[in-house]
Amino acid sequence: MKKFLYLTLAILLGCLLVSYLVTQVLVTVENRSLHVVCPPVFIGVFAAAWSVFIAFCVYLHVQKRSLDAIQKAAMDIGQGKRTAPLPETGAPATRSVINAFNQISTELKAQESARTVLIAGVSHDLRTPLTRIRLAMEMMGEKDDFLTESIYRDIEECNAIIDQFIDYQRAGQDVPMVHCELNALLDAVIEKEQHCGANVENHLSSRPIRVLANKLSVQRVLSNMFTNALRYGNGWLRISSGTKGKFGWFQVEDNGTGMTPEEAAILFQPFMQREQAGHACNHHVHNNNIRNSMFLNNPGTGLGLAIIQRIIDIHGGYVEAGESEKRGLSLRAYIPLDETYMDETYMNEKQAGEKYAPLQSTCHKNVII
Repeated sequence: MKKFLYLTLAILLGCLLVSYLVTQVLVTVENRSLHVVCPPVFIGVFAAAWSVFIAFCVYLHVQKRSLDAIQKAAMDIGQGKRTAPLPETGAPATRSVINAFNQISTELKAQESARTVLIAGVSHDLRTPLTRIRLAMEMMGEKDDFLTESIYRDIEECNAIIDQFIDYQRAGQDVPMVHCELNALLDAVIEKEQHCGANVENHLSSRPIRVLANKLSVQRVLSNMFTNALRYGNGWLRISSGTKGKFGWFQVEDNGTGMTPEEAAILFQPFMQREQAGHACNHHVHNNNIRNSMFLNNPGTGLGLAIIQRIIDIHGGYVEAGESEKRGLSLRAYIPLDETYMDETYMNEKQAGEKYAPLQSTCHKNVII
């Protein structure tokens, strides 16, 4: 701050000196009225005022640039991205804020790394006894086939839970983004899941949708949506895609029991399943009882939808929940379009699912679900 004051004072003194010298030269010419109309004091004050104004504008610009950098870094961290430490520039107060922000960012990275190591270690340690149990199970006699089958199912369930923990942790890490065609990624997942036993309707857009994304991550999102629709639906689901503004989207609908806006608001939290969301909101007891019987027969880890949220956050998109055509749940994920591909056709195109209504009327990006 002292440097700024010294600089401003120097500029003022310089402007006063220059204006005085210029005026003394001008008053020596034949037009003596200049000395009356524009005396040296007036010119000096005018120049000083403009100097202060310009210096103040420069000061504000420097401070705004620092605050904008903090805002962008905070948004990146909120989306799970890792950011480099910000340069500590600007006024002392601004430098203090940046320093505190850098410390918080460093601590968050350390906690994230520690959590990654913890999950990896626990997962590794759990797989070792599970492997021993599997080997012991293979040595059991035929008379214990029923018991063997039960143990085998438990082992597979434990492995699935471990995989979900690892996937959830990986979903929050930075991933390489490439230019890709969204419908091609979705088609690959649909083809792999076509023998799931449900009636799957493919309503993908006939036009290519080019996005900047991580291919495996996007396919994981659709796969998790697909699994959720199979688990909680009643044998029907629809997959569609399109564009809206600067975003490409893909959507999975089922014909299950659907959800209320209150349930949808907490659905994507880690370890939260549909029946737990219903209990947390304490709405529609009868409907919750119906849901509970269905969920008990279709247990999950409660991380599948949380993984969706983390992946879409990393891509700079957002997720919406709505009601499907058959009164079930509809999940829609938005991913920014490739900037090199955006044109007026896509910017003005009406999305095919215009009747799609989000469950939450007061929602914003990344906090919709």
